[in-house]
Amino acid sequence: MKEHVIRKGESLDTIAKEYKITVENIIKDNKIQDRDRLGVGNILEIREVAKNGEKTSCNKNNDII
Repeated sequence: MKEHVIRKGESLDTIAKEYKITVENIIKDNKIQDRDRLGVGNILEIREVAKNGEKTSCNKNNDII
């Protein structure tokens, strides 16, 4: 997984588009309960995307599952 530091003007939607993943995956992976309470400087864990464009899932040890 990569870390993403939220910058001013970003939303979960723009971050998801940047990494080519879904907002739902960001919410699930980061256990976000209130998407409106994210702030500048918060760190999100972002799952890696395989080179062929398929989404991957990683466990806590970053093993692709």
